Amino acid sequence: MTDEGAGRGESMTAPRPHLALVETAASLPGLFPAAAWEVLQAAERVVARDPDTNPAVPALRAAGFVVEAFEPQAAKPALTGRDLLAAPPTPDAALARGLLELARDRGDVACLLDPDDPKFGREVGLAAAREADVEVEYVFLVGAPRGLALLDLVAVMDRLLDPDDGCPWDLEQDHQSLATHLVEETWELLDAIAREDDDDLAEELGDVLMQVVFHARLGQDRNAFDVDDVATGIAEKLRRRHPHVFGDAEVVDADEVRANWDAIKAEEKPEREGPFDGVVRAMPALALAAKVTGRLGRLGWRPDVAQAQALLHAATERLSNDVDDSDADVDDSQADETVEELVGEAGLALVVAAAAHGVDVDAALRAHVDVLVGRVEAAQRRAAAADRPLVTTADWQQALDEAAAAGW
Repeated sequence: MTDEGAGRGESMTAPRPHLALVETAASLPGLFPAAAWEVLQAAERVVARDPDTNPAVPALRAAGFVVEAFEPQAAKPALTGRDLLAAPPTPDAALARGLLELARDRGDVACLLDPDDPKFGREVGLAAAREADVEVEYVFLVGAPRGLALLDLVAVMDRLLDPDDGCPWDLEQDHQSLATHLVEETWELLDAIAREDDDDLAEELGDVLMQVVFHARLGQDRNAFDVDDVATGIAEKLRRRHPHVFGDAEVVDADEVRANWDAIKAEEKPEREGPFDGVVRAMPALALAAKVTGRLGRLGWRPDVAQAQALLHAATERLSNDVDDSDADVDDSQADETVEELVGEAGLALVVAAAAHGVDVDAALRAHVDVLVGRVEAAQRRAAAADRPLVTTADWQQALDEAAAAGW
């Protein structure tokens, strides 16, 4: 840049010394924005507080850059009269002034900031504002890609499963031993969803995600698969099964999306010939019943509300009649088998009726259980306040009816 008199033979304004502070993401230190590469290539010297520990240095050295250490005691601070009256500078302040002095000496310096030391960049800015003769540029990654923090989770899991100094408990686990924890974490996640608690929902999603990463790391140890295989596999599956989003297919509604999904899935898994192939029989009974009846619905069996209610009424009536008119000549084991069969029939009819009404029977039952729990707790509080014991079924029923009348 020249001043207005440059055209009349006056000297050009000398550029100010330049110091670039380069920051990268802690989870992906080799990811530099384009502006960072530009200032690094233009710099006379690239420095870091401790090149041996700064996670960005290996990527730069692999690209041919020389990164040197710069220690606070090597600084040559430019003291002003105001500085002479101030308290001695902190190590960070001394290093900041030293970096400015280095920029004055070399003209253009780039300093790699340590990701776990965010305050140092501010210290350099304060020093530059006081001395005002060095141009300081802060270069950082704007809009880091979503999902970057997943790399940190992968690194944490690698550390926990380090065979030399990892966690003893984690190192003892395998896919089988973790299975029950995955189920428990899933139920806790469902509970957070039901309570509509966003803080708990985020936490429980993290617990479930940790289980996925844990299993992927175990697969990596067996040379079977790793977390990238897991992520790549599901991403590819989603692309294949959404041709209306990632391809040229056209759909008119969600029903057509489901039909396409089923058709594509059938092509991908030709070994599944029966309508219930792939249904996990170890699912909880209500969920299993809903899944099976849903598959049956795809085959064309979709009872309407009236039909479903008739099935439910018939099943509960048979159950009621069997309990009331049990044959005294039938032994207890046979009677139990009959009741169990009728209970199963009634339960399945209930699932069909719920589906006909568009209701998730498991969620509905869970919500009603929550109501019952609240009602029992309210009844206990009311009974304790009235010093009234709750011992018999009649006591409890009266207390529950009163709690219900009170709004529970």
